[in-house]
Amino acid sequence: MGTRPKKHVTTHNTREQRVSVRVTVDTYVRAAVFHPATGRTTHGWVRDLSSGGLFVDAPDRFDAEEAVIVDILARSGNKSEHLRVEGWVAHSHATGMGIQFRDLEPEMAGRLAEVIDHYR
Repeated sequence: MGTRPKKHVTTHNTREQRVSVRVTVDTYVRAAVFHPATGRTTHGWVRDLSSGGLFVDAPDRFDAEEAVIVDILARSGNKSEHLRVEGWVAHSHATGMGIQFRDLEPEMAGRLAEVIDHYR
């Protein structure tokens, strides 16, 4: 999985500096976050989602800078979309963790864009 990309990341304590559109999602988007180094998985609801990452409300969180794999299950009407992306924990605090995606394949980026468009 390698090291995390050297990108500026905002946290809840800093001014918003995102380059991708972020959408708030509802209870139809779940995430399972897998931590390969420990083999642990945590589950939670996705609070917001963008082409660059997501924030997941999760009772069990991983430390910032940790590499993770995220399985996202989004429902759109009668259709369900499953996305699997690699990323790293950009920030972690009491309510959950922000995860930045790493190098999405074009096909996965397109599928993610469709999910985001649905929630706009």
